Amino acid sequence: PSDVPQKQNQKFVRKLQQLQSLLDTNGYASSSYSSKKFNLRRDHLLEDSYRIIMSSSAKTLRAKHIHVTWDQEEGLDYGGPQREFFFKLSRHLFNPYYGLFEYTSHGAYTVQISRFSSQIEDSL
Repeated sequence: PSDVPQKQNQKFVRKLQQLQSLLDTNGYASSSYSSKKFNLRRDHLLEDSYRIIMSSSAKTLRAKHIHVTWDQEEGLDYGGPQREFFFKLSRHLFNPYYGLFEYTSHGAYTVQISRFSSQIEDSL
């Protein structure tokens, strides 16, 4: 009877190792530290982001950490530049000016996919 918990623990450890191996193989969780560096110009945020994302593999984009550097402003990234990047990028992407999204109604600050978004070319 005392041998049962030990066997269950061994089965659990084996299954956990299999899961970690499967995730690592597919690029979701690597055993080594992985990061993707985004060097961005503040006045070309969409263009730079698009260029970096489109030139990267899907596995690379699943990096554990995104390191953001603005206009060659070197410094320690404790999450502030990364947070600023996602905040500014989302504001730009959802801006109705680009035609991908439109306001849901007059005076509202919520957006929906624009009916004209399919006619926008694949260029920024």
